[in-house]
Amino acid sequence: MTAASHVVVPEGGTFLIGNVDLAGKSISGGGKIKKLSTAECAFHIKGDGTVIAGLTFQGMQTSGQPNTDVKLGDGARNIRIHGCTFRSPIYSAIAGAIDSSLPGGGAYAQQAEGVIIANNMFQGYARPLYLYSVSNLTITGNVIRDSLFDGLRLRENDGFCLIDSNQFINIGVPSWPDDQTRDAIDTYWSGKDLTITNNMVDTTAYIGFDLKGVAPDGSYNSSRVIVANNQIYRTRYEGIKISSGSEDPLAPHAAFYNVSGNIIHECNQNNREGRGGVGNAGIALLKVKHANVVDNFVFSCYGRGIFVNNPKSLDASGGDAEHKNKCIRISGNMCINNGQAASVSNSAGIISLGTGYMIVSENICGNDPGYPNSNMQGVGINISSTGTGFPNYKNTIVRDNICRNNVNYQIIITGADGLAVFEGNIQEGTNAAYRPWHHQRTHYAGNGIPSASDGMFRSGDKIQNIAATRTKHISHWLCVEDGTPGKWRAFGCGWGTTAERPVLGANDAGYQYLDSTLNKTILWDGGIWLGV
Repeated sequence: MTAASHVVVPEGGTFLIGNVDLAGKSISGGGKIKKLSTAECAFHIKGDGTVIAGLTFQGMQTSGQPNTDVKLGDGARNIRIHGCTFRSPIYSAIAGAIDSSLPGGGAYAQQAEGVIIANNMFQGYARPLYLYSVSNLTITGNVIRDSLFDGLRLRENDGFCLIDSNQFINIGVPSWPDDQTRDAIDTYWSGKDLTITNNMVDTTAYIGFDLKGVAPDGSYNSSRVIVANNQIYRTRYEGIKISSGSEDPLAPHAAFYNVSGNIIHECNQNNREGRGGVGNAGIALLKVKHANVVDNFVFSCYGRGIFVNNPKSLDASGGDAEHKNKCIRISGNMCINNGQAASVSNSAGIISLGTGYMIVSENICGNDPGYPNSNMQGVGINISSTGTGFPNYKNTIVRDNICRNNVNYQIIITGADGLAVFEGNIQEGTNAAYRPWHHQRTHYAGNGIPSASDGMFRSGDKIQNIAATRTKHISHWLCVEDGTPGKWRAFGCGWGTTAERPVLGANDAGYQYLDSTLNKTILWDGGIWLGV
């Protein structure tokens, strides 16, 4: 390059180049850049303040790494790449360090940082954006399409990364000839302070967003991550998958994730095609703690809606229950028409296995015939520890959910060792009163006992009296026998004169009354007053 700080590439010209250093320069124009097949890159960015704008890249065909149009060099900083078109038949359009598995690869001594990649068009490539050892990164307003593998891959970033308002279209070879990932966004040790917002994904050959990775020194996992307001459509496996990404059962949790406001639909296409993988879901959390999954729409997926699971059993985790999923809130989500073959285990709107300290609240789970894959969601909510070895203890709250028209059951709580709170849930449809546990009951409020038309109640259900008086001071009614509506007993103690004694019925047996005329307490046995 010339000594000038700004270079213009003339429109209509094609320039065949390789390994050209850009150190603090600005290059723009309407011309075309063609990378030599023998070169690692067309431009190698170094130093501070390089800008590339408005160019078209269409290099000579070559395969494998390292082959990229633009290389972000060791220690390069304050870089802007915007308004360009990338169409080279090579491995990547923009890359950082060479993969550590390749000769000469490994993390930079000083990460490239302060990079803005904006408003570009990427078509083709193996992995258009392969950003290894790059931090303080903004990727916004780009169209990324027709890649062979991942659209955007982050590797070993220190963090502070914003991925916003991009479109990912037809990501990954649909024939899926090998096990390499083909995700819209794939991270492995993505670092801290990662924000993924307002992106659109239309068709991937693997996962929408695959977020994972333990720090290189094994100290902690990817953390402080926001995934919000994205639309993800027609992925082969999960729409969003969050995991430790480690085979080590003692690896740290993925932590401090906020997954909110996303629309995920018609994912898990492999199940629709009969290729298995029944355990995947619209949103999957594997070994995660301190996470919100709130206000998402997950519908018409051909696997589970929201799935929280432990990738390793309690035994594999050395018997340490702290390695389970924990401290997770799943609230305000719409999970409609998710599943395959209306299976109980594989077709739940929300399913959690062996998770502790969890809140599941204000979700709506059901089937709707007006949308694809209706009548395949077998269960609305399934809270279980079966098969994991991790007990849920008595520390989970399930409240104020609506589950209706699920094929087999509305809410299932099995092997859960009890819940702290189960209340306010509305169930309509098959097995709406299915409650296999015997130590958890529902509390209601009312001014009397229920009638048969109110449905089934179980021994231990309780109705708090909202109309107690001095003389008929029944504090609550307790169901003492299962049935429709069951048998109820009154509890409380009123007081007044003999003339003021309340009129009671058979279901009020056990009520006490302090008769001030007699100056003693008497007891109603369901038919007469005792102790008069």
